[in-house]
Amino acid sequence: PSNTQYIMKKGLSHDGGRITFNGEDESSDCGIRINNVQERDNGEWKCVLTVCNESGSCDPEEGVAKVTVIKAPRRVYIENQGADITRLQLSYPSIKQKEVQCVAEGGRPAPTFSWFLGDMPLTGQLSKIQYKDSDQGDMRISQTLTYIVNPDDYGKVLSCSAQHAGFSDEQRAAGFNRAMVTLDIAYPPIASDVDLDLYGFTIGNSEVVRINFK
Repeated sequence: PSNTQYIMKKGLSHDGGRITFNGEDESSDCGIRINNVQERDNGEWKCVLTVCNESGSCDPEEGVAKVTVIKAPRRVYIENQGADITRLQLSYPSIKQKEVQCVAEGGRPAPTFSWFLGDMPLTGQLSKIQYKDSDQGDMRISQTLTYIVNPDDYGKVLSCSAQHAGFSDEQRAAGFNRAMVTLDIAYPPIASDVDLDLYGFTIGNSEVVRINFK
């Protein structure tokens, strides 16, 4: 991947002993062992064997291995109209649904996403995972959730979690792979949808009829 050539033979090592031959027969095996895997090892590795026949004619034979070095996303956040947010303000009923994105920057391979409202998983209107180049030259991976606005969700936390093998247990425990927004939903008074049946009113007395709104 770094455009560096290595001659692979038993007993030889390269890059300070990091790259060594791996195999039994040098005439047919084209394997390497990578010790202390690094970021620059990600990409395509090409092996070239020169094969000669009995007539003395020699031809190169090539094989390619695609190596993926796992790298955790450097940042996970929720985005609304291009802005990184921690609070989502919505006016109901003028806004009845809202698209928000969970974004993971810099990960390899792409993570998967899980969405939650409070502690409840959301499995509704989710887009396919999208890929694009980030401002820092790596990948920006995202998924869009269409949230159906419900006044009862006022004050609840909408969150997304990026599932990726590159995160350590400590990072997951600290919530490094999770982004959260608090739902701030403004809405007019809503009358109870339960009919009131009131009994015991006495003729001539003063009584109170109370209808609760939220």
